[in-house]
Amino acid sequence: MSKSRNGPSGAKDVVPGDKIRIHTYGVGHGDCVLVELESEGQPVFRMLCDAGKDATHVDELVSYLRANRRADGMDLDVVALTHVDDDHQGGLRRLFAARDVAIGVYWGPCLPAFRRLAWLFPKRVQAAVARAAEREREMLARTGRALHPMEGHVDRWLSGKVQLSVISPPARMLERLLYGTRTEVGHLVQAESTPLEWLLAPVAPAPGEGEVVGSFTFSATVS
Repeated sequence: MSKSRNGPSGAKDVVPGDKIRIHTYGVGHGDCVLVELESEGQPVFRMLCDAGKDATHVDELVSYLRANRRADGMDLDVVALTHVDDDHQGGLRRLFAARDVAIGVYWGPCLPAFRRLAWLFPKRVQAAVARAAEREREMLARTGRALHPMEGHVDRWLSGKVQLSVISPPARMLERLLYGTRTEVGHLVQAESTPLEWLLAPVAPAPGEGEVVGSFTFSATVS
């Protein structure tokens, strides 16, 4: 079941009559969050952050979108996958199979960096990256718009009313991962304390679960 809550009343950056609703779907371990902006009682912007692991909650999400169509014909302005763990990307296949759900742009992890450094990761991570690449190809076939956003990237909707700003990963880090030599990258990984640890260090997961790698974080503003 999804839950909704309105944005803070009286917030300076939300005009009277605007509402921000956050729908959190019960996926168990993992995330599936729909952020929705309403203006004068009508949805005008939607962002999906991750899609959980299986299909049950995705069916609920798709049913909600079909029952609450937007006047402009767009159902999801942006779908963002924060990282490639199955409990975050597993539901994307079901979502992308709903051909009547219109999606504007897909934000995903920088898969070229992971593929280039496949030797760093255990097989389970490599398999997760391969599945994420398949989802990305599906989105490209549908819309032609799939991005690997990094620090400093900004997208705007509704003539700048909605703005999404990417906080991480740092651009210099991705540059090193994409173009650095094996020695340079190996030195970063072997460092005693490094900001790359969350990205590269192997993690021992619980049976069938476990966070694998991180990707990006972002902030949103409504003005």
